[in-house]
Amino acid sequence: MLRSIESSFGFLAIQLRRRLPIFASTAACSLLILTSVALGRPQTEALVEDISGTSYLPTVQAELQAATSSIVVAMFEMRVPQDAAAENPSLVLVNELIAAHARGVDVDVILNLRSRFDPESTDPVRDHANGLAAGMLTYKGVDVSYFPQTYHMHSKLVVIDGKTVVVGSHNWTYSALAKNIESSSLIRSPEHAQEKLANIAKLKTVSAAVKLPPDVEQIISVPLGFLLSPDLAPFMTTQNDERAFDAYLLLHRYSDEKEGDAVLSVDMQRLASDLAIDSSKGGSYSRKIATRPLRKLADHYRLIDLEIPRGKNAQVTFLNNALGSAAGVIHLPLAYWTYDLATELKQAEKMAYLICLNEETQALTPPLWMKNQSDLTKKYS
Repeated sequence: MLRSIESSFGFLAIQLRRRLPIFASTAACSLLILTSVALGRPQTEALVEDISGTSYLPTVQAELQAATSSIVVAMFEMRVPQDAAAENPSLVLVNELIAAHARGVDVDVILNLRSRFDPESTDPVRDHANGLAAGMLTYKGVDVSYFPQTYHMHSKLVVIDGKTVVVGSHNWTYSALAKNIESSSLIRSPEHAQEKLANIAKLKTVSAAVKLPPDVEQIISVPLGFLLSPDLAPFMTTQNDERAFDAYLLLHRYSDEKEGDAVLSVDMQRLASDLAIDSSKGGSYSRKIATRPLRKLADHYRLIDLEIPRGKNAQVTFLNNALGSAAGVIHLPLAYWTYDLATELKQAEKMAYLICLNEETQALTPPLWMKNQSDLTKKYS
């Protein structure tokens, strides 16, 4: 009986659209209400906008930009190419999620996982299709999870501020957003939005975030000018002035430990040990050798003001004139020292590591970054 009613309504709607196009939307809306009544479903009022085809991207982008409290995305495929240009449509939408999170909007993303999931594994969960988008989002602090079942989470759903629903056939891929014939709608209905959110809440997911050890999470800030000024880190690297390079980074580590005291008191025996200076010849010898890079930082590179009272801690004040006009910092993890990179890497490798840390923060698709060698040579002297 119900199937007959639905079939009759469907046939009537088609005939109305063919013969009376002016009244098609009204007729279709009425038929939807009648069908809901016949099936005993709850009725809700909604404003519906067709955003099929290429209308989807600008509409959803504007809605994400206007979000004030929450964004929930459940997406079968959110594919960002490794070589994506800034205008790539999927990258545009992923960056809007990151921007919304940055301004305080609660952003939650659920992605389908097509890669094999092993609950016993300690390796990070990653999907070959959605992995880069997930990495970008988690890198910026967005809550991302995967649906890891053997069947697919095939949704293409966005719920904004608990009252606006975007649903249809659009995946967040270049093909779907720019080439395919896709059909989607924007529905303004708090009741419908809550129904969709309730369905999403039932999904059993696993986090896409990688749990980092404390010494990887702890960041030491080093002035960006040290890396970009030709007479500083680049010069130290080409001249193999490794001790001065290492000492400057260590001073910032010590400063971070003392929460940025205006004048930094430096234990010279600790500095000698951290610089891997041979201590077998006695404390006076190691102190003397550790003093040399500090004097170089003060007298040659003009990076610090230095006082070394006899037999006492060195007193260091950071100077900024030699750093140039470059604003910002390099985020150097404490693990640079606790994983022994500071002593195990060669000088050129240390410079390359700092470059990697800087470039990933400015990339279109962080933490992945790409740049040709000539541009790197020009930028980092």
